[in-house]
Amino acid sequence: RDLHSFPTRRSSDLPFFIWLHLFDPHTPHTPPEPYALGFRPAGPQGLAPVRAWIPFRPPAPRGFEEPVLGAQRDLYYGEVAYLDRQVGRLLDFLASRGLLRNTVVAVVADHGENLGEHGIRYRHIGLFDTTTHVPLMIRWPDRWRHPANRIQGLVQTIDLYPTLLAAAGLKADRTDGQDLRELTGKERTGRRAVFSEHAGRLGVSVRTQDYRYGLNQGNMPFFPDGPYLYDLRADPQEVQNLAGRGLPIEKELNGLLLRWLADRRKSPTPRLRDLTEEEVQRLKALGYAGGG
Repeated sequence: RDLHSFPTRRSSDLPFFIWLHLFDPHTPHTPPEPYALGFRPAGPQGLAPVRAWIPFRPPAPRGFEEPVLGAQRDLYYGEVAYLDRQVGRLLDFLASRGLLRNTVVAVVADHGENLGEHGIRYRHIGLFDTTTHVPLMIRWPDRWRHPANRIQGLVQTIDLYPTLLAAAGLKADRTDGQDLRELTGKERTGRRAVFSEHAGRLGVSVRTQDYRYGLNQGNMPFFPDGPYLYDLRADPQEVQNLAGRGLPIEKELNGLLLRWLADRRKSPTPRLRDLTEEEVQRLKALGYAGGG
């Protein structure tokens, strides 16, 4: 949507909701120049044209490392820099219309990416920190503003739903999410554990501050079926699988994961249907065809 069609300063008190889907970075990695050459803006520019560029890597063109996916690590970083520029433009636009002072802005990713970790390049396969630890940033309206703070605790993306509704003075219907202001306020440090489930039910995982435990099923040939356990303090890259060694934490987390699954399976099963040709084409346009 064209920025100029958004509310003007005179209508800045009217309520509005915008969901902006920024597909960068995603394969194929094709950032525009000069991001593709390794340059980014020298500082925040807002809506103003970029007047100075600085390198974020040795400047040079890059070819794809994975031609089928159209992927390359430096080009991926170029798309991250390009996305950062677009978010800055949006924030500056809202401020220029007097809207930022009374608007909640949340930036979140749907998943991470493997850039060679676990032997996987440019596919979001597996439930590791590389795929489940995503950016989540919230800018509150001026009347709620506090000094910038980075919270180290665990939360889930589903917590955004009740958080944004509560900020708008609305109450969420039944949900597993929790208001982030309650989760992280009054000396609270987030959730004790967070859960994730792989698309297609190819795996489940529970993560605490110190450990990740999960079950793989059907992710061959990327990694074998079965349980995995990682000590995140000693092994933050999640390389050394400790499952099957009789550690008490494995039994504890397995029980926690099974209870979560049992509770989750009580929910109504989605009714399957065939996609229309239009829906298939939309998915292909977004890059979700062929298992990419």
